[in-house]
Amino acid sequence: MSLHEPHFKPKNNHVQLVLHRLHQEAPTATGKAIDFRTICTMVSIPHDLRAALLKTLVEKGYVTREAGDMIRITKAGTNVAMTPLP
Repeated sequence: MSLHEPHFKPKNNHVQLVLHRLHQEAPTATGKAIDFRTICTMVSIPHDLRAALLKTLVEKGYVTREAGDMIRITKAGTNVAMTPLP
């Protein structure tokens, strides 16, 4: 990597970024549900990637989706969130 290359976060890190922040806001599955859009804004996820990201998070069992775009982290999601970010 040279000094002239922009900082780049691969798309596959978006899952971990969202889970890490969600875990900070509501660390247990019994914790409060949080608005997915709010979490995405906190970690700067582009709007055009959010729908696919939410679908991935639910399909992999990292979060449960509740009314609207409210999500709650699962035990599997907590395990991923606890993994250090690259």
